[in-house]
Amino acid sequence: MKKNILSLIILAFFLSGCFSIYITPFEARPRPASEQVIEKATGWFVKDKIALLDIEGPIGFGGCKPQSVCVVGMLDIVDKIKKDPDIKAIIINVNSNGGEITVTDIIYQALKKLKEEKKVPVYAFVERGAYSGGYYIAMSADEIYSLPTSFVGSIGVIWVSFEIKSTLDKIGIEPVVIKSVEKKDIGSPFRDMTPEERKLIQTEIDVLHTRFASIVKERRPKINKDKISEIANGLHFGASDALKIGLIDGILYYDEFMNMVKNKIGVTDINIVRYSLFNQPINSYYSPGLSSFGLTSENLQNELTNMFNKIFYNTSGFYYLGW
Repeated sequence: MKKNILSLIILAFFLSGCFSIYITPFEARPRPASEQVIEKATGWFVKDKIALLDIEGPIGFGGCKPQSVCVVGMLDIVDKIKKDPDIKAIIINVNSNGGEITVTDIIYQALKKLKEEKKVPVYAFVERGAYSGGYYIAMSADEIYSLPTSFVGSIGVIWVSFEIKSTLDKIGIEPVVIKSVEKKDIGSPFRDMTPEERKLIQTEIDVLHTRFASIVKERRPKINKDKISEIANGLHFGASDALKIGLIDGILYYDEFMNMVKNKIGVTDINIVRYSLFNQPINSYYSPGLSSFGLTSENLQNELTNMFNKIFYNTSGFYYLGW
């Protein structure tokens, strides 16, 4: 019984955001963004490049790790690309269910600004899926393409929180909260939310949703403007439906997509490079997570860590997140 009570107390700390754990293997720790050659030009004197960057995994969930997205790391990559005069096009690989709203928006704005300042075309390529915040970031590109089996959309905002008051009541534990004002602990897992508080949170959700929908309206001119509200309903769409609706611009496999990009920028021989924070030597256009062969112990640990942080660390808050 004592062990059960202790376990619940520890769980309460996790759920209240008071405590967090990050499991990051030494070899997976981030470093300054570096360039990896994926495909070398055949010509000796060809310097021009197409730059790949990956939006892969949860966005903003607790730090920079392989198969996740963080602000500091992505801004470092953006800075490296901005300073490289040989880059003639940028490809954003997207394989993400989304994540934290602020992190998503910062990265979207950074990539949009990079495109405007560098004056090179930017393309997004959706791998498994671009859900919610993943799609939000994809819209920084001029055009969006996907695999035939990809999913995109899940346009919307979600508030995620936990309520453990009833569990604590059963074991006789009563949290003591001293606050300066009435609404200071809104969303606390230690008490029930009032109808007024739910209404306040819903108002914030609606504001953030309107912002998301307005970006879809601005960045995706092929979408019928009268149907934005129907599309921005939280659902995700398969590639064929997404193309019909106007969420994407085409359905291609990556070799076809890369040939299209080369044709659009008027080259046949060019270096393809990937910018990354981690030493993941994978000679593939696809993002590292999709390119990995088998489930290695490191990949499994990364997936479990991402899930752990998603469930326990980021408990209460607003997210551009698709399930």
